[in-house]
Amino acid sequence: MRTLLGSLALALTWALAPIASAQAPASLPAAMASELIVANHILVNLGVIDVRGHVSVRDPVNPNVFWITRDVAPGLAAVADLQAFDLDGKQVGGIAGVSFTERFIHARVYKARPDIKSVVHAHTKSVIVFSQSDIPLRPVSTSDLFIGNNGVPIHSNGTAGEGIHDIPVGDELAKLLGAGSAVMMRGHGVVVVGNSIQSSVGRAVGLDVGATQQINLLSLGGKPNYLTAPANAAQNFGNYAREWSWWSHQVDGR
Repeated sequence: MRTLLGSLALALTWALAPIASAQAPASLPAAMASELIVANHILVNLGVIDVRGHVSVRDPVNPNVFWITRDVAPGLAAVADLQAFDLDGKQVGGIAGVSFTERFIHARVYKARPDIKSVVHAHTKSVIVFSQSDIPLRPVSTSDLFIGNNGVPIHSNGTAGEGIHDIPVGDELAKLLGAGSAVMMRGHGVVVVGNSIQSSVGRAVGLDVGATQQINLLSLGGKPNYLTAPANAAQNFGNYAREWSWWSHQVDGR
């Protein structure tokens, strides 16, 4: 029995041991790691992501590496859960263990868009409605003005609302995203990008607000009077400092 317990303990220690790699630093800077975890908690608290959503950040030292938690419910995420991946979705650092299969969303968006520093993938209920509709998701409030006048494109990702689990499909989604700020996945969810953790989170929240408002407008039986976004809307990442201060206070009391 002791031998069996010892073997199990050794296996668990190995499974949770950090993966060493010359391609990535041993860890994120403490402040950024904490911010990434708070981002997970904020998105759950505001109902933007569910137990299968995730948010990542590009490594501040090596732009060919990004950080995301292991496959854990985002509301339970902790700094100890962070893993590092290269832009092909191969783990190069952080804790060992089961990884999100949809890490290829993040990997290939970072590959295609060097300007992007953070990516959110969410199964936002209000947005999924539009991913299954011919009604465009266009800005109806200042909260979602960043999506621009052409609306949010829809990636087909298969016939059954599948996720994205490999490089080729990840590249398809990144191509459809283009220079934009968001792309929907049909019957599945949405991908939102930003130049910081706060901007990607702020945009994901704003998109939920805008989609909900548009659903409410459509329920009135009329046609939404869409706003006209400025020409640089997709490149304007916005400043969510005030919102972040309140959202983070709600989840961690700071």
